[in-house]
Amino acid sequence: MKILKAVTFGAIIAALNACSAVDVVSRNAPLDAPRLGALSAPQVVRDYSLHSIRFAVPADMTVSEANSYYPIADIV
Repeated sequence: MKILKAVTFGAIIAALNACSAVDVVSRNAPLDAPRLGALSAPQVVRDYSLHSIRFAVPADMTVSEANSYYPIADIV
């Protein structure tokens, strides 16, 4: 009877452990870090020349740089 309880307890723990995956935040990973399962794309040489940028931002717009899972900002 003790063996049956131990096996049942072990099976329950193994089943619950399979559901407890940790979500890893990768926003601070370097850009050249390889991604799992990603195929390497062929490198294409591009030559762009930027002359100017003009944009308007309302004075009441605020942006938060808090370290959180979801952005709390007007600009995403």
